[in-house]
Amino acid sequence: MIPLSVPNLDLEIVDNLTDCIKTGWISTGGDYIKTFEQKLASYLKIDEVVGVQSGTAALHLLYQYFEFRDCEVLCPTVTFIASINPLLYVNAHPIFMDCDDTLNMDLDKLEDFCFYECEFINEKLINKKTKKWVKGIIVVHIFGNPIDMERLMNIADIYHLIVVEDAAEALGSYYTKGRYKGMFCGTIGHAGIYSFNANKIITTGGGGAIVSPDKKLLDKVRYWSVQSKTDPLSFVHDEIGYNYRMLNLNAALGVSQIDHLESFIKIKQENYQFYQKQIETINGLTLLPYHSYARCNEWFYSVIVDGYQETRDELLQRLQQEGIQTRPLWGLMHEQKHLKDYQTYRIEKAPYYRDHLINIPCSTNISMNEMKFVCEHLDIEEEPLVSIITPVYNSARFIKETLESVLNQSYPNFEMICVDDASTDTSADVIKTYQERDKRLKYIRLVKNSGAAVARNIALEHAKGRYIAFLDSDDLWDKEKLKIQVRFMKENKVSFSFTSYQMMDIDGNCFERVIKAPEKITYSELLKNTIIGCLTVMVDRRMVGDFKMPEVRDSQDYATWLQILKQGHVAHGINQNLARYRRVNGSISNNKLKALRSNWKVYRKIEKLSILKSSYVFTFYILHALKKHLLLR
Repeated sequence: MIPLSVPNLDLEIVDNLTDCIKTGWISTGGDYIKTFEQKLASYLKIDEVVGVQSGTAALHLLYQYFEFRDCEVLCPTVTFIASINPLLYVNAHPIFMDCDDTLNMDLDKLEDFCFYECEFINEKLINKKTKKWVKGIIVVHIFGNPIDMERLMNIADIYHLIVVEDAAEALGSYYTKGRYKGMFCGTIGHAGIYSFNANKIITTGGGGAIVSPDKKLLDKVRYWSVQSKTDPLSFVHDEIGYNYRMLNLNAALGVSQIDHLESFIKIKQENYQFYQKQIETINGLTLLPYHSYARCNEWFYSVIVDGYQETRDELLQRLQQEGIQTRPLWGLMHEQKHLKDYQTYRIEKAPYYRDHLINIPCSTNISMNEMKFVCEHLDIEEEPLVSIITPVYNSARFIKETLESVLNQSYPNFEMICVDDASTDTSADVIKTYQERDKRLKYIRLVKNSGAAVARNIALEHAKGRYIAFLDSDDLWDKEKLKIQVRFMKENKVSFSFTSYQMMDIDGNCFERVIKAPEKITYSELLKNTIIGCLTVMVDRRMVGDFKMPEVRDSQDYATWLQILKQGHVAHGINQNLARYRRVNGSISNNKLKALRSNWKVYRKIEKLSILKSSYVFTFYILHALKKHLLLR
């Protein structure tokens, strides 16, 4: 499994942890806490940092300090639940805002809400609907992409709103333009927080930090984080406190990690550029960009799935099956069970991103080969996923209906290769007419009639698909055939599948009975049975490898299935009637005798079975053929 985002740890961390164990300072005391706080403050170019046990704890302390109780706070609906739950700890009331195309809070709608939905009375922003004081804004820099803090702070200043920056994902992102040029995300609002969870750009295993230009605030939250203990030597506690202090063990990890932060960001940026070059060529996938007005840490890579050959959920499932860990966007906050009754404002874009976004592997220790593997499994449209092989010979009467049954498939990612075996009728004209309408249709003409096996093998040489399917020029498919069969093969990781089918006469009238596909067939079982209809077969070339049909005039498809199964593969049946086979030859008895002779040749000349073994399996073949024939009477 290629993980989504995991820590990049150096062995030097072991020395720090060993020191903690030797000294006994593993909990809420010890020198590493102070050292980590100082290193982080120096990196952020600020005076002081307060380390705590998590980003969630940091937010709780800030919401408590700003006295959001019984007040309303403007929040993004696109965020992780940890941004919002601490508001409920202090009995505040979130108002959920929509996102823009960067996933950050939509500042146009924020401004509109303050202007149109509120009144500014006695230096307070009052919600017209609820009559409550709208006291603050929670800003989340989603996936390390900085929001426009200059504009946001202007709005906050106008309406006297307290700004708390949730920079849990944005450590290392800073502004390169405007009023806040050179300032880091998290250090611009009235207070900010960071998270050092294991999936963040640096980790302390668990942990968080609070920053603020307000020394009084930092002293207060530090005091609360140690159970409001007033005297280090006595157990005197003047008010409610919390066990939120950062652990020395966590800080020991952080002391080492922070020295690598800039190199980690460089890796993130280089990997992002690699992904971007690969993904921009894939139809239906777009890598979400980062802002040009900031140096971004490019923590997470978000891909928008829209117009792709699979739905977002199908892509998530397939990548998981291929050993690639991905994840969708969080569930929207205003749709969470315990939050759905809170006020929202014009949430329009967020549901789109919830339904169309995936995050792809972005660890700083991901290898180039792993990223290439990810891209190969995203770029499945450049090479058609299914190649449909259709030999054509004097099929003008039927080929139009056959082509339409393919081109109308609900599964769109295919190519159909029609090999004209030197037809003398108007088959070529019909195919070329359809080819002008749909570029998925390929046409090859042979100069002399060579038989279906040769035609199919030429098509196989040109086929680009992972999956190979077969359809003769007078047979038909149900419109869901490819979709059902591809999904079955991917979900069950099978190399060979076939479906049930129905026979019809020359005019397209179906016989009542269906030739049902058994659950599976092995090589030894197939020797005794020709239950597999060529028009129902799909083969995964990644698992089976390239193959060719024996170039004999009859039963070449049966011989091919035997060759594949002889390698140890199993043919898996899908018991759904997804195809119709047209019987167009003359006498049924003559055809049966011809089929008997052809199968006997397969046993003896291709499979090279002994006369005894051939006679044994041939007996069973005749019994199965009679059974199938009687069912169709």
